[in-house]
Amino acid sequence: WIEHRSSKADVAGSSPAGGIFSELYLGTSKMAGLYPDLNEDPAELLSRLRSRYVREQLKPRDIPIYDAGVAWANAQLERQDEAVNPKPSPEQTILQFLAEHVFEPVLNSETATADLKSGVRMTRMRLEGHDAAGMIQYFWSAVIGTEKSVGFAAKMKQAGFTRFEEVIDEFRERFNDQWLRQNA
Repeated sequence: WIEHRSSKADVAGSSPAGGIFSELYLGTSKMAGLYPDLNEDPAELLSRLRSRYVREQLKPRDIPIYDAGVAWANAQLERQDEAVNPKPSPEQTILQFLAEHVFEPVLNSETATADLKSGVRMTRMRLEGHDAAGMIQYFWSAVIGTEKSVGFAAKMKQAGFTRFEEVIDEFRERFNDQWLRQNA
């Protein structure tokens, strides 16, 4: 933490968090605790900034740098979270949905025939060969009915498993054109 700087040059040239803190520092008081150190854990920075002591010491001119510090720490935590828990790709999202609703119940079933399990594996493998838009097109083609999909859907229905046809409404709502534009 930078507690005191003797000149504007020191501050402008060495702010570890970049220009916004340097610029804001020049016009604000030199209150300790508002200036981040890039080596400090962002969670600790947030804790310090949100402490009662710091908030009670804030002067109106300190509020912009306080807000910038909170925003910086939140952004750092978000980046860390994304690195640890990456957002699934659109293709993974579609496959997870279909696995949960259609594929896994068949693959995990002790009563499903080898033919059904093989068909589900082949369907999943074909889907994995497409991007998100292709997966959605594949889904709708299977629902409309290709030569192979009609017979396979009938076998799944006869065995009592959920088919693409049973998840149409949720699939349509979840993987619509707007979702595809936002995620692809």
